[in-house]
Amino acid sequence: MFTIRNARFSFVFLGALFLLGSLNGQQQLTAQEETAQEETAQEETASQEKLASIDDPRKLIQAAAKRLVEVQEDDAAWPYEGVYRVRREIPVGYRIGGSAIVCSALLSADLKEDREKADAAIRKSVDLILAELEDPLMKPTKRSRYDVRIWGHIFALDLFCRIKASKNYDDVKEKTNPWIQKLVDAVLFQEVEGGGWNYASRRSHAAFVSATAIQSLLLARDQGIEVPQEVLQRSIK
Repeated sequence: MFTIRNARFSFVFLGALFLLGSLNGQQQLTAQEETAQEETAQEETASQEKLASIDDPRKLIQAAAKRLVEVQEDDAAWPYEGVYRVRREIPVGYRIGGSAIVCSALLSADLKEDREKADAAIRKSVDLILAELEDPLMKPTKRSRYDVRIWGHIFALDLFCRIKASKNYDDVKEKTNPWIQKLVDAVLFQEVEGGGWNYASRRSHAAFVSATAIQSLLLARDQGIEVPQEVLQRSIK
């Protein structure tokens, strides 16, 4: 005879089976993830050991640049992966900042064998950076909270200034040069009270953020962009 009590028991039993099945699936997925992570770690260790065995600095630069091009993600990013997440994803500011830092490194490297591959990787990443600078989450803000968009503004500015100063990349300059003034304005707007910059809060400056902001602003000033001297002086204090 089917009763409410039997129905409750059935639902509890089925719920327990569903939970056990879900847990088993999660365990299998976790095992797969752990295997993938172990393989990635082994690959990175082997790569690091190979680089560490190179004594000639010029060869080391060639090998490091080659590896950077190899690990560029499918969408052309080299995201900086901190613990901070926005909607469970790497923040746009970190994606722009990390990608711009690697682009600047490849741009500055004296490459012979892999120059074309490095240039192609830079061009793809610049297109990504330009697209992500349009993201609403990259709009300059003065809200006092943990927010890394300034990191993206700083290093996009740094990269675009370096591209402008280079003898190549004329096709890229057409797209990046108009952004230099916008990024200078964005960095200046986000200065914290008393001078300097920070992305953890606006209560005080952080030296490592302020130093990189100053560097990017000085690069822009060298290219004719107006940067108030008092801003630089406040940040140095």
